[in-house]
Formats: sequence, C-alpha cells, structure tokens
Amino acid sequence: MKDKILFWIDGSLYNFFLSKYIHENHDCEIYGIFDVTSKPKKFFETQTLTNFSKIWFFHDHIKKSVVEHDIQYLKNFETKYNINLNLETINERSFNKFNKFYRFTKNEILSILEQECKLFESILDQVDPKFLVMHLPFFQHDNILYQLCKSRGIKCLLLRTSRINPLKCLILEDDETNELKFPVSKNNNSDSVISLKEKLQKMKEKLQKLKKYDTVKKSNDFKTQQNTNKISALCKFLLSNDNIETHFTYYGRTKFRVLLKTFQMILKAKWRKSFLDKNSIYHLDDKQKFVYFPLHQEEEHATLIGAPFYTNQLEIIKNIAQSLPIDYSLYVKESPVSGARDWREISDYKKIISLPNVKLVHPSVNPHEIYENCSLVIAISGTSALESLFYGKPSIVFSKTSFSGLSSVQKLDKFDNLPNIIKQSFDKKIDFAELLDYYNFVEKMSFDFNLLKIWDDIAVSFSNNGLFVDNEIYTEKINQFIKLHESEYVVLANEYIKQIK
Repeated sequence: MKDKILFWIDGSLYNFFLSKYIHENHDCEIYGIFDVTSKPKKFFETQTLTNFSKIWFFHDHIKKSVVEHDIQYLKNFETKYNINLNLETINERSFNKFNKFYRFTKNEILSILEQECKLFESILDQVDPKFLVMHLPFFQHDNILYQLCKSRGIKCLLLRTSRINPLKCLILEDDETNELKFPVSKNNNSDSVISLKEKLQKMKEKLQKLKKYDTVKKSNDFKTQQNTNKISALCKFLLSNDNIETHFTYYGRTKFRVLLKTFQMILKAKWRKSFLDKNSIYHLDDKQKFVYFPLHQEEEHATLIGAPFYTNQLEIIKNIAQSLPIDYSLYVKESPVSGARDWREISDYKKIISLPNVKLVHPSVNPHEIYENCSLVIAISGTSALESLFYGKPSIVFSKTSFSGLSSVQKLDKFDNLPNIIKQSFDKKIDFAELLDYYNFVEKMSFDFNLLKIWDDIAVSFSNNGLFVDNEIYTEKINQFIKLHESEYVVLANEYIKQIK
C-alpha cells in the first residue's frame, strides 16, 4: 500500500516545492491543506506540477457568517485529544493585542475553533494519512492540526533549523517544546581535561563564525523592511483587497485602516529606534558582574507557542531583576530582528531602564562578547541559553526546549524559586563531555539545507520580500524557482524519504 502523506502548505510555499520532489522520488499519495490568500489560490487550483490526490483550501471552510458554536463539541474535542484550546486562542496573534485591525468576540473565536477542528477531523478521517509534513507551527490553527495528528498517532515530520548551525536543518517528530534524547559517549568521559577544552574551543570558534553569518543575514532582513518596500506592498494591497471577508486573519483590514496604520508604524519605528539607540549601552563594563537576558521578538513562535505562559517579557525582566544578588546587574538585549516588527513601544523600553539594576543593551552588540563576560544567561527558550554553555556559563530557561535536558541548563518551575535557582546556577559547573555529546548528536542528525536562504528567496520571488503575500503566482516563475533550487530540494526530499521509509 502506498504511503499517504498530508502536506500543510502556507504562504511560505516551501512545502509545495518539497511535495513535488517527494512525490517524484517516493511511491506515495500526497494530499494538501493550503493556508493561502485569494490570488495564490488561483494557481494552486489549476497547477499540474504536483499531482495531489486531493487538496483543501483552509479558509474556504471557515465562514464568517457562522456565529453559532457547539461548546459541547469543543469540550469533547479537548478531552478526546488532550488539546487545550484556550491556550491556543489566547496566545493566537490574530485574536489578541497584536491584531491592530480587528477585535474578535468570544463567539467568533469559538465559531472559528469549531470549524477548524471539524475540518481537520474530517480530513484525517477521509485520508487516514501515515505522515504529516509541516514546518514548526506558527499559528493556533496549524498547531491544532499538529497536536491532533500527534494524538491520532500520525507521524509528524517537522523541519527546523539546527540550534548549532543555522546552515543546517533537522527533521524531527516533535516541536521545540520537547527535549532531545541523545546518546552518552564513553570516549568523552575518558578524554583529558585538555582534550575537552580543545574540542570546546573549536566548537566556540565555529559558533562565532556562524553567528557572524547569522548577523549578516539579519542585517539583510532589515533591508526588506525599508519604507520603500512597505509602500510598494501597501500600493498592491490598496489596488486589491480580496481577503477581508474570506480570511479571518484579514478581518478589519479596510484600505483606510491599513493605509493609516502603515504610515503610523513607519513613523513609530523611527522614533522607537531613535530612543533605543540613545538609551542603550554599546560597551560592556568589565568591572560589573551581570546576568544576561535576551529579549525575544514580539509575535514569535518561541514565546506564543513554545512558552505560552511566559509571553510578558517586561514582567519576566522585573522578576529576574528583583531576584538578583545586590552586587549583580541584569543586562537586557533587544533582539536584532525586532526591527522587522517596528521595534517595541517606547514605554516598554522606559519600563526596562527604569529598574535600577537593569541595563538595556543595543541589538548590535555581539552576543559572544556578552557570553564571555556574563556570569549566567537566563532565557525564555532561546538559543542563547545553549550557546552560553560553550563559554562555560550556565543558563536558566522558563520553558522546555530541545536542549533543556542538559545538566548545565536549569528549567524554572515557578518564579518563587528564581532567587535560589540563580544562586545555585552561579556555582554550577558545565559538563563539557555531556555538551560535546549533545553537539555531536545534533550535527549527526543535521543535513546541509539553508532554510533561511530558501525562505528569503521565496519571499523575494513571490511575496514582495515577505511584505505582501496576496500576489498572483505564475507557472513560469514557479519553474524558474524550481530550476534555481532543484539541487537543494533534492537533498531535502531525500532526507524526508529516509524518515518515511
């Protein structure tokens, strides 16, 4: 019997290209759920590049006119599949404070939830897939599908960038909230201290080199946020606004509101960046003992889905600051990618610097310089808590991550324990043999695939550098992209097929 594979395909499109190469190189039936806007939908309705057995357009099944909901169905769904639906909706960016255009009522949210859940159950009942191929979930609806598939015993294949090397990827069945299990090497335990230090130094040098690439990449991302690109995307939106009634993620986006909000945010971003530049430190005080806390970008998977109970970063900063010994300061660094979302409110920055033992660090400061000088790293779930270990600095995280099982990483269970955990962490010694085992395991599981570059290239080719996704898609342009990236997708498809067989 042929393997049945269900693909989740959204505006990033990379799973559409992947489906083509998996289907061509593996005897299988493929099915697709498309989370796309109106104009790309026209292409996918008629395309012949990939032969799907059946496809569904997600937003076709979520009707604004349906306002009634069956609360008993939703309660039974939660119980049957062990999925907390309130956790999904309250942290969904379309339903909370991050939505600048529309305020959903409780009834609207419950109606959307019911329609989503019934659609996903219906699709899984019809197809009975053996595999689900998707990226790490970004929104409540794709996360519900992921959790539903997990609950029903469907093997989920999630592509993620390596925490060790951003030029490589892994395909794993679990999301970032699950700890990686890795084998312990007996050889490392017998290595001399000098040998371990030499290996550690090599890993540090590699991380620093890769971080330099990552910084350049983020710098290039900022170019896509230049005002000219925003205005170009705005003009396209104003000429065609087809999704306001059909896609709940577009509710309230009238032409006037979008025009007004775009120019407001261009101005606010300038003021916020100016305030940040004037009120941040650019150089570390080598005489000051400090703990490092890196801010996450707002509206990010790592917090909204990865750490849903720790989304209030200002409150976290306050809790850390009041938990520190009197001779320590807290250095808080803004994320370099926050500019993609117009930086934070100036009032947020003011609250941070108003705390007497807190310094705001400019996003341009090299994090590796911070690791060298800090005593401890505290992160919600970010990679900084892993990278610091290579510098001999322990870390604390608030949520389970792929690396939180390491003995040098302490997961916080409740804020009441934070002062004691900080004191204990100061004295913690890094188990470098264990860290080397983790590093080697991740490297062994990884393969060469520059997902960040693929995303960028797709954004440039099909969505105005990621600023406007409702563009017409033409077969000629798809073929050009396939020709340009065929060798990379052949590698990626082969890695998936290894997991499928």
